[in-house]
Amino acid sequence: MAETVKPKVRTSDNCFDFIRLIAAVSVVIAHGVRHFEAPWLFIPAGTNVLHEGVEGVRVFFILSGMLVFQSGLRCLQTGRPLKSFFANRFLRVAPAIYMYALVATLVLLILGAITVSQVASKGYLLWFAGNLLLYPLYFPEAHRDIGVGVLNGSLWTIPVEVTFYLCVPFLAWLWVKGKERLMWVLTSLAVIGATAFHWWTFYAHPEWFQKGANEPLWFKVFVASLAPWLFWFALGVMFYKYWERMPKSIGLFFASLVAYALLSFVFFEAMHALGPVRHILYGLPLGYATVWFGYNGPAKLRDLSKLGDLSYGVYVWHMVIINIMLYLGLKDTIPKTLIVTVTLVATLFVAWLSWWLVEKPSLARKPYTSRT
Repeated sequence: MAETVKPKVRTSDNCFDFIRLIAAVSVVIAHGVRHFEAPWLFIPAGTNVLHEGVEGVRVFFILSGMLVFQSGLRCLQTGRPLKSFFANRFLRVAPAIYMYALVATLVLLILGAITVSQVASKGYLLWFAGNLLLYPLYFPEAHRDIGVGVLNGSLWTIPVEVTFYLCVPFLAWLWVKGKERLMWVLTSLAVIGATAFHWWTFYAHPEWFQKGANEPLWFKVFVASLAPWLFWFALGVMFYKYWERMPKSIGLFFASLVAYALLSFVFFEAMHALGPVRHILYGLPLGYATVWFGYNGPAKLRDLSKLGDLSYGVYVWHMVIINIMLYLGLKDTIPKTLIVTVTLVATLFVAWLSWWLVEKPSLARKPYTSRT
């Protein structure tokens, strides 16, 4: 028998928007410190303290596992067709990507960074097609001389997210049909298999994990697929299911933060031999701290939702802004101590425009909501 539908939680009842924003900001800071070779607060120039922003991505994936799975369950439990679920996901992801592809092209044309003939070329049209299909992993030659040479490499996460969306209806269907144990068995086997394969490649071909490696295409496709990241989504689903049964206290929250910091930063290199497995070791404390703070964070942080959910826009636009700043030579004109902050402010402003002009109007067309 299907479970009773849980009541919808208002955005103002939690801090998930704030957590997503902090995760996105951490990605901006990590990329800014790296590409501008500039310090930011306690982070020295040229360091990789934030693991090039991947830590923020993992938080996104945990929350996606939790909240998107909730949305899939709500769709099935209320008797809606699956097209409603997919319409919801499309309206959340696609409009901002489409607007990015269009506006970024127009800005680059205005700046003279690309020409009309380049935009009409086969390579550029393939880039447009990749964005339209939500698989923006093809990078045209027209962008090679702009900034780092890839206009928005951060969007590798989009096909990972979209693939998870395709899996959610099946997992939710198993849950609704009372086959929750089978759902966990299949998910666990997939996580174990993907992690084992990732671990094997780490030992068999360690050179593929080095910066600037010439790894084969199939490996590039693998690391940008759902498989090596499935653990983080599954973690979110687990917290959705078992959060009410878990012990909850501020002491456990801080203990989880400490455990995460030790495993992810202090002892990260010491656990190098574990390869991809080391990420799983700090997944549980990171997940617990994320969900606990989401439900128990200060009320003032919950009120930030009135500004809009800026996290997605920050993530989508930050590398475009960094690349344009590099193209304009601002790396050498803005003081090193300020350039990352300037980038962050500019990104937040563009994200604010994206939310109010594109994302929020699109989300108003969603067939249903399970917004948390």
